[in-house]
Amino acid sequence: MPNTKEEISSLRGVGPYTAGAILSIAYQRAEPAVDGNVMRVLSRVLLIDLDIAKASTRKVFENILYELIDKADPSGFNQGLMELGALICTPTSPGCLICPVREVCRAFEAGKQDELPVKSKKKKPQAKELAATIIENELGEVLIEKRPEKGLLARLWQFPMVEALRKEQPAVIKEEFANYDFSLEIDEKVQEVEHVFSHLKWTIDVYEGHTKERPSYTEESRWVKIEQLEDYAFPVSHQKIIEGLKKRKQEGV
Repeated sequence: MPNTKEEISSLRGVGPYTAGAILSIAYQRAEPAVDGNVMRVLSRVLLIDLDIAKASTRKVFENILYELIDKADPSGFNQGLMELGALICTPTSPGCLICPVREVCRAFEAGKQDELPVKSKKKKPQAKELAATIIENELGEVLIEKRPEKGLLARLWQFPMVEALRKEQPAVIKEEFANYDFSLEIDEKVQEVEHVFSHLKWTIDVYEGHTKERPSYTEESRWVKIEQLEDYAFPVSHQKIIEGLKKRKQEGV
């Protein structure tokens, strides 16, 4: 595991909070680990009324923590903040009377601990209907493709997936592969997967299809054995699809 912010932040799935937590706890680096609990504690202790739902606010708290963090024991400092937010400085009914930092808490002094942190309501996630197709060839391989270099779930692998209304999905799938060297047979839907992002809700209907040999698809795709799928990084939604596929194989369905 890398021990510098630049290297560890380059790993897939590692955001600012995870990077800060690992660097401070594992390597004793003076790096902040800012999550919702930490922002709530600092909002109250320092009487900050910024909206913690905004990405810009997280940066403000990170900059504050670079000044406050205990350079001699960043691990204990960060874990102490996490525990304070989880056990005492809770979202509702904070335990101010037993709080170890009550005497320096500006919100408690002002009687505003129940008003903080400020957090705007999230918009309801936009619903999207998608169709993923598990295509297996005569060699027992399935087709996977890599997502684009930028954007949502960038560079992760997935089964070929298209956005389409449920009633139109079989036709859209066939149209998608009509432009390639495929003799494709599509079966009925075999699985349904839901996954909620902060701004999106995916409902993925999963179909199975069969083709001969190893027809070409896109440059960012490849044919792999089912047992090799674990060698690739898939988003959670497609990990669920893999679990369903393996279960059906075991049951002989």
